[in-house]
Amino acid sequence: MCDTFGIEDRFDPPILVSTIHEPAKDPRIPPWVPSRGTKIRVDSVDPNQGRCLIENCLKFREVEYCHVIPRSFTKFTDNMTNLEWYWGLRHSTLDLDTRRNILLAGSSLHGLHDNHRWGLLPPDDVINKYANNIDEEEHYQRGSVEVPDGVFSYRLIPLHPGMETIGIHRQLGHEPDNLTFTTHVFPFDQLPPLQCHIHPKFAIYEFGSKLVGLAAEMRAELFERWPILDKIALIYRAWDAPPTEDISKWLMDIPDSKGDSSDDVEYPPQGMKRRRGSSIGTAPKRLRGRKGALFPQVQGSPTRRSTRTRSGADSAGKRQHAPL
Repeated sequence: MCDTFGIEDRFDPPILVSTIHEPAKDPRIPPWVPSRGTKIRVDSVDPNQGRCLIENCLKFREVEYCHVIPRSFTKFTDNMTNLEWYWGLRHSTLDLDTRRNILLAGSSLHGLHDNHRWGLLPPDDVINKYANNIDEEEHYQRGSVEVPDGVFSYRLIPLHPGMETIGIHRQLGHEPDNLTFTTHVFPFDQLPPLQCHIHPKFAIYEFGSKLVGLAAEMRAELFERWPILDKIALIYRAWDAPPTEDISKWLMDIPDSKGDSSDDVEYPPQGMKRRRGSSIGTAPKRLRGRKGALFPQVQGSPTRRSTRTRSGADSAGKRQHAPL
């Protein structure tokens, strides 16, 4: 996978653009700590009973709650609006603290995930279901594909040359007298299917964003090894593009209630009204810091997003990326 890079580039390959995973730049901002309610909701649907999705180890080994699409992505208001539109949701109802966007992973694998080292690939049939709904102009029809909640089989895909230097130690037994481990190495093809409750559309969008951040040579090698990634890139481009329809009336339909704590109504097309981030913890919002930088604010009260009409890709809230 790394033959196209020199020695000096093997563990720091060129990155073309930033992706949706952005490390906190302000040390004053504490890391996100899941609420008791969030833990209960995730644990209630986790098929692995709180064990690490990848290593299958117990929570005792620093297993953490890991966002697929990071909650800091909330500050990209136009991109959030795009997803709400294409996924058939009400405006300002997409909550990234949903159980459908949070998995359990060991602290090391959590960090590697958030730093673009690997991604989760959903089942091919689900990917094809979304991809088949995109026309020749790469336009996705709003809310036309429904994939019910459930447990899905994922594959771990390495996205960084440094993954060639690590081994994943998957635990098979959990009793002191029955401890068994298997070690999996790059490209981790021998890992069993990873059973997880996260919804595939979160994994698809996040994986597509990670592909955008890779150098062209690395993307080409990944697509050659896993051809299905070409459809991941197609879906990502379609979902990340501003809608071509007039959505001004839909944008004005802002939820105005304080919401509901039930995770079952966090993004229903016709469900209860709710401000973004109101029930499962405050979503990050824009905070202007030193030198005009924007920092995600974890604490504070939720604020209603602007109802301005969309102005296209040049909007201030639009994240810039290179085309795939």
